Amino acid sequence: MPHRLRRWRLLRGMVLAGLLGWCGIPGAAPPLQLPPQEPTHVLLRTDVLLPPLVLPDTPADQVITALTVQVTFDDADEGRGLLTCEVGTPTVNTFGDVLQESPPVLAAHDITVRPLVDDPDRHRRLYTLTLTDGRFPNRLMLVRGFSPREGSRLLIRRQGAPPVRLEHEPYSHVVLDRGDIEQVLTLHDPTTTAVPQDATPQSPTLSWETRRWDGQQRLTVCGTLGGPALLHHDPNSFFFNAFGDVWGMSAVGSEPYPATLQPLPDLDPMGQGRRLFEVVRIPPKLKAGASRAERDRYRFFRAHYEEHSKNVRYILVITPTTAGPHRLLIWEHRRVQQLRHHPQHSGIGFTFNPTDRIEFYEEFLIPPPCQTAPAGQH
Repeated sequence: MPHRLRRWRLLRGMVLAGLLGWCGIPGAAPPLQLPPQEPTHVLLRTDVLLPPLVLPDTPADQVITALTVQVTFDDADEGRGLLTCEVGTPTVNTFGDVLQESPPVLAAHDITVRPLVDDPDRHRRLYTLTLTDGRFPNRLMLVRGFSPREGSRLLIRRQGAPPVRLEHEPYSHVVLDRGDIEQVLTLHDPTTTAVPQDATPQSPTLSWETRRWDGQQRLTVCGTLGGPALLHHDPNSFFFNAFGDVWGMSAVGSEPYPATLQPLPDLDPMGQGRRLFEVVRIPPKLKAGASRAERDRYRFFRAHYEEHSKNVRYILVITPTTAGPHRLLIWEHRRVQQLRHHPQHSGIGFTFNPTDRIEFYEEFLIPPPCQTAPAGQH
């Protein structure tokens, strides 16, 4: 009898724990599966944001070009800290190095951070991030990776988003509408210098997928350094899950532009052996015997090509090793308008192997832009 009684009490305790911890009763502990984390101080920062981040009540002359998150976590893995915004237009050289040592900084915002749910498949946790002055209600979430491989992210939800809602079947997860997360900012620890894990010399061929810092505007470059290449601007919009991973996209097909990767003579001012290559689009050609409709289409694309080539340049910054970090600079009207990193700190799907890439595109019935590239371009 005592043995049966102990079993009944154990079963009753498990049921009560499940009701309190997994069914969302107010005041219950969040459904966290990872081991308890020790109290710690975390410092995280974005890369330089070009184009800059514009929030609804940010003055036009104070657009945000970097964010820093500092949080001190307690035994319950709740935290308090500061959110700091750097503003102004950063000055970069031809290799994408920021030349300003002390950019202007807005007054820091006090923040509170509370755990929400763990990723059931990966070693990371989702938190709500709240400004104590009440600004941006329900708009900010923090993804904290507990290993260098996972990395961290700051998620910005759409304006007017409702409070985050949890469901617990078949497992605990955050329920979001499509398009709920507008921007995904990758974060890294600025006090540490990551040592590249792969010292393999950079291959003369490459296949890069890069995105703007918010996870949108995918651009793919594949080809041979000093040789033929393809440049693809993806017109699709991407949707994200609660951890900032891409889980859906629109389905608009488009063709890549033929191009070449031309070396530039600029020397690396940092002495790191980096090289510059410009992605130069090849002008469209009119086929012999083209119909009137084809000639009209050619004139349209030729005018677009000439205008685009006059004002826009794509410059790759290639490091000596595969690990990088490499960069893509997009110049418009003689100014760097976009600065992209490859690979990004905890980036969003930057590199696929060929099989993964083809399966990813087939899922959305869109041909991968580099699947049909000439030999040596993958």
